[in-house]
Amino acid sequence: EHAELRKQVEHPPEVVRVRMELAALQERADALQAENERSANRGRLATAEAELKDLRKLVVAEGELTAKALDEKAEALAAHAQIEQRNKILEAAIEAAERRAVESEEAAESARTAQAAAEVLEHEHKMNKQAAEADRARIEATFAENKEVMEEMFGKLETLMA
Repeated sequence: EHAELRKQVEHPPEVVRVRMELAALQERADALQAENERSANRGRLATAEAELKDLRKLVVAEGELTAKALDEKAEALAAHAQIEQRNKILEAAIEAAERRAVESEEAAESARTAQAAAEVLEHEHKMNKQAAEADRARIEATFAENKEVMEEMFGKLETLMA
């Protein structure tokens, strides 16, 4: 496609047409000049000179068309380069966004794992607290029992000693 466009820019249809007309007019001018040289008719020479002037105008027009086509090609290439550069910037932004999304997913997963670990620790803490309260109640009950037994023994000792 680029080769086809390059071919059209290097030889646009208008330029090709103008060149063909130029060649036809040049052949006609050559033929008229040759005929003029053979005949004494100078009117044809004047016609040929007018056609040569027209040919020169066509050559100038061809040059202008070629210059215009080259300018348009340069503008198209510059626009293409800008678009490519913008696409690269956008691709980099997309990749960065995708990386941030992956990092966010990883952070969310870490947060879920930490939350689950915190819930397990909280449950263990509750269980340990309940076990500690049960142990405290048992120890207090044992202490109270032992106190009664000791008071009883001290009471018996005092009675025996008195």
